[in-house]
Amino acid sequence: MAPGRRHRAGADPPSSVTPSWPTQQLAEFLSLISCFNDEKTATQRGIEHVAEVLDAEAAALVRGGAVITAIGFAEGEVPIEPLVAVADGSRQTLPVPGAGECEAVSVPLEDDRPLHLVVARRPDKPFQPDELGLLRGMGRVLTLGLRNLRLLENERALRSGSERQASENARLLGAVRERQVLVERLAQLQRGIVDRLPVHEVLEAALEGACELLGDQVGVLRLTDPDDPFHTMLVASIGAETELLTERRHQPLTAGLGGRAMRQRGVVVADAVSGIASPEVTGDFPAMGLTAA
Repeated sequence: MAPGRRHRAGADPPSSVTPSWPTQQLAEFLSLISCFNDEKTATQRGIEHVAEVLDAEAAALVRGGAVITAIGFAEGEVPIEPLVAVADGSRQTLPVPGAGECEAVSVPLEDDRPLHLVVARRPDKPFQPDELGLLRGMGRVLTLGLRNLRLLENERALRSGSERQASENARLLGAVRERQVLVERLAQLQRGIVDRLPVHEVLEAALEGACELLGDQVGVLRLTDPDDPFHTMLVASIGAETELLTERRHQPLTAGLGGRAMRQRGVVVADAVSGIASPEVTGDFPAMGLTAA
């Protein structure tokens, strides 16, 4: 920030302090701090307002041996050691560019960690008792405001964490339920095999389980024709259209998505994104109007 501070337009100069002036300034300061949603912005705007109200050349927040934020100094030229000295009470003046050696006061803020509000003004305008009282009052307002913002930040972080945890729990619950369905279906298939059910019933049960797990309405199961390895035969289906079932029961191995999956020995996806969900590609399904397979 540029060196030096200008008096805020509309603010009463220190020489014209009236009994109601400190109360009015504290009310304005409280309203200002309450407008912000984050501690960093509230801190910066807060000390700017303090400097404007007290017609100060510079102001800063000091914690331990560090300057949290400061105004009235050029970037990179903040006098850290003098500010720390004023904060701990070992110094009563502060060098401010463009204003010279200024009278400086420090107000401790009631925070969880030691924090001081340092304000400096030209030596020809010494701080009056009413102004020092106002400064202490503004320090208390700033402390409470920053504390409330930290509580809100913590609450938002906890709420965000809870929402993320709830979302993750829901995802895990869905995965567990899917796995449970899969295990139940596999158990049914195993029982069917042990009970020596007819092969077509076992194959239909396998297809039903796959469709249920994936949430699909149409499904087919094809096997290589034992009498003709260059053709496939449909051995189980779900959601098939009766008029197409007989027509597409026996297909060349090169036909459709099922034949492609059998040739590649892997999973094949066809949808609007891949751009290959055409009637030619899904022609081995005994159903029309498919958009993905």
